[in-house]
Amino acid sequence: HGILLNNNRFEAGSFTAITMNTANGSSVNGVSIIAQSAASGHAGKMIFARRALSSTVESMRIDESGNVGIGTNNPGTNLLQVFRADGSNSGDYTAQIYNADTTSDQGHGLLIRAGNDANDIPLQVRSRTNTTFLKVNGAGNVGIGTTNPNTIGTSGATTLTIQSPSASGVIELQNKNADQSDDELGKIEFQNLNNGSSVTGRALIIGAKDGSTHNSTKLLFYTANSGTLST
Repeated sequence: HGILLNNNRFEAGSFTAITMNTANGSSVNGVSIIAQSAASGHAGKMIFARRALSSTVESMRIDESGNVGIGTNNPGTNLLQVFRADGSNSGDYTAQIYNADTTSDQGHGLLIRAGNDANDIPLQVRSRTNTTFLKVNGAGNVGIGTTNPNTIGTSGATTLTIQSPSASGVIELQNKNADQSDDELGKIEFQNLNNGSSVTGRALIIGAKDGSTHNSTKLLFYTANSGTLST
């Protein structure tokens, strides 16, 4: 058994609601949970609204297709859409995932499980004007500044593609505290796992300070012979 609120009218726009108010004279503040009919014979939508004085503002809705909109009454084809109007909450983020757990192996953030092949997009980051900044496809290839990583189609390869619209793509490796002689500034390491989890072969390219002078640098190339690295 439970509580049933029923409205015998079921044309589009008909609704039932639970409203909770606090009132002080003519001033009314409160919240409402509204079940509204989308169209005759179709599934309804659920609306969460808040009221301050004489103004009612919708906060969230679940539409007749099951899509969720926060700050928008038209979540479209996305399962969840969060919208914030221009000029609101300057400098703040629209959404944030915060895990305050300090216990080891319990401070995880976001897991995305999606993608069967290169035609799927588990993750994409775009600008407000819809320019793609970052794309990860279902084959594990990553594109920065491009929607088509691994353009040469290397079979079985996992690639990182960096594209600039007007200049060369750049990877920057920085050491903020390279204050000792010959300190490393950054490195690229190539490893062989030999079908296991242990590294059996290595090759390195290292950028480093050349002596103690902060604006003199050098590149070091290392290869391994029987497991021993040498320049």
